[in-house]
Amino acid sequence: MSKRRSPAREKQTGSSTVQLLCYLMSGWLVLTALLRLTPIYLEHQTAVSVLDTIVEEYDPSVDNAARIKQKLNAAWSVNAIDQVDSNSVRIERHRRGLTLKLQYEVRFPIVGDIVGVWAFDETLASP
Repeated sequence: MSKRRSPAREKQTGSSTVQLLCYLMSGWLVLTALLRLTPIYLEHQTAVSVLDTIVEEYDPSVDNAARIKQKLNAAWSVNAIDQVDSNSVRIERHRRGLTLKLQYEVRFPIVGDIVGVWAFDETLASP
């Protein structure tokens, strides 16, 4: 007694080469995106950390706008931040506090002539 399999059942034996190629291309695309975006994200987080430190250490009697920009440039130079400069930061001094607004874009190559743009907009204020 032999069982007969239907023709549709016999064709469902496993994944095809095309399916494997699709998996490989998807994995390559995700890995490429991660490798391109991770350094940009980490540099942004470092820049925001510098801004946060300056806001926390703000002394209205000593720090003026020029001094704040000087601190920003020095900290970004030490941390090797290239994509942001002090002109990207808007400084608003208040009687008892400080607000720093950072707005900038980063352009990065994806593949070939395709370029991605990542816009950042951060606002840090002292309490």
